[in-house]
Amino acid sequence: MHHKNPYVVLGISSSATDTEIKAAYKQQAFKYHPDRNKGAAYATERFKEVLEAYNILSDIDKKARYDRQSNLKLANNHKPAKHPSDQDIPNFNGPRSAYGAAGSGYDPLRPAPQPFFKPGKSYMGGGGRRYTYPTVHQVFIAVFLLACTAMGSIWMGRIMERRTAVSLLAQGQYSEALAMDSTYGQAWFALAEVQLKMGNYAMAATNVDKAIRLTNPAPEFWYWQRGRLKDAMGKSQEALQEYAAYLSRNKGKETDIYTDSCRYRLSYLYLQSSKQQAQAYLLLHNASKPAREQIPFKYLLGLAALQAGHAVESIALLQATADANYHRAESYLYLGYAFLATADTLDACKAWDIALINGQEEALVLQKKWCTFTSYTQN
Repeated sequence: MHHKNPYVVLGISSSATDTEIKAAYKQQAFKYHPDRNKGAAYATERFKEVLEAYNILSDIDKKARYDRQSNLKLANNHKPAKHPSDQDIPNFNGPRSAYGAAGSGYDPLRPAPQPFFKPGKSYMGGGGRRYTYPTVHQVFIAVFLLACTAMGSIWMGRIMERRTAVSLLAQGQYSEALAMDSTYGQAWFALAEVQLKMGNYAMAATNVDKAIRLTNPAPEFWYWQRGRLKDAMGKSQEALQEYAAYLSRNKGKETDIYTDSCRYRLSYLYLQSSKQQAQAYLLLHNASKPAREQIPFKYLLGLAALQAGHAVESIALLQATADANYHRAESYLYLGYAFLATADTLDACKAWDIALINGQEEALVLQKKWCTFTSYTQN
């Protein structure tokens, strides 16, 4: 198959930089895109040639191989230029002209004198035709129209770049989509999700930030994802701020899975602070009913209720998690604390006995302090 010169196809020189190659490709791809030319055969063929040329010049190895082959052909076909002879030198001793006699200061290479520029002034040009310099107003209108045309071309180019990027993203080609349009926030977010699955939290967080910055308005889910990434990176304070901001923006809206997840993680962070247990309890109570029925939610709500002083509610919740064998040792340990808060020392000691059997060593210290028998599980 015969391949056309890629430099000629893109309209650039062989010394063009990578940036110039990419800019020329975008311009030609926009000009001959089938969607823009209503599927014309010529435009489709030219679009294929542009893609093929860019494929060669954007690849370092392909470009070097093509340049070597081109230089070899040029060397084989090169013929030395004929040395100029005396006959090639023009004779300037010609007849007289309007500039004066030959040999008396006459220089045929000197340009003819031009009329003085003055807006609106007329002058006689070659062939007896009369010309008029444009006025300032006419120049302004011409510049304005040129600027509008340039802005329109840029705007159309951006539209075509975005359409191509959307198509590439739909095919899962994230890098190619961003190469076509680096301001496409959805592509940055899609790339971040891939990095999240690979465990590269730092890069994923950076790209989510970039996606949010480039998209206005950004989907609320992206903000939730950013908080989740900060949480996964161990940046508790930043994650707490992200979760709180997310809930503030969605206050009064219908609760969804992301809002419940945000409440759960924010409550967990609140419980780690000795000053925010009450906020954690209220957050968990405001979650949707399906969320509160889940065992992990019950466990966290049981701890929040215990720390907020709602011991009876805590007993019911922690007993449910203990029966479900969810964090069994910890559930019985805190269940003992809840029983103790209601002055039920006997049940507290039984709960601590089960916690100790399941490997919770803290329960032994509590038994020595509050209990009089070694084991209560047989009573």
